[in-house]
Amino acid sequence: MARSNQIAILKDVDLRPDMASIDGDRAVIEQTATYVKGLWSQMKTAEVYIAAGREFKNAHDHLSKNSRHDRNRIGWVKAFGKAENKFDCGRTTAEKYIAIFEGFFHVANMEIAAILWRAICSCQSQAKH
Repeated sequence: MARSNQIAILKDVDLRPDMASIDGDRAVIEQTATYVKGLWSQMKTAEVYIAAGREFKNAHDHLSKNSRHDRNRIGWVKAFGKAENKFDCGRTTAEKYIAIFEGFFHVANMEIAAILWRAICSCQSQAKH
């Protein structure tokens, strides 16, 4: 009988943080940072930039405050401050990856995205010369 009471009590316990709180924001930061840090070691290809941009976009959408006076959330800008930053990059770099993702996210095949990325890079390098 005591065992069934313990199980019933455990069913009522929610071990996940409230995602609309500072603890939830920290969980998103940690999860995104872990994923993105794994990408940095890979070759710098279009797929990596797009994948990092997707993760940063998801984090940005989650970390956005309801207003500038919202004290219950960390916020996108503060997530890149000294106290919270775990991404190994700055906010502007993350926003550049988001822009790359938004430019290519509609491309279903990553190989096509890579070809498009190389074409853009080659056009930019030719324009510099």
